[in-house]
Amino acid sequence: MWVIVGYNIAGFHDKDFTSARYTTEDPYLQVSIKADQHALRNIAGQR
Repeated sequence: MWVIVGYNIAGFHDKDFTSARYTTEDPYLQVSIKADQHALRNIAGQR
């Protein structure tokens, strides 16, 4: 599992993404998990 926390200082400006507010200078959090079917079954409590 990866957890990444950061702050976009410069921002990103593109007219295609402006309405989604994806371009602003803001903090961000990214969470990623890599799992296979066995790990997911263990998390769910199944065998």
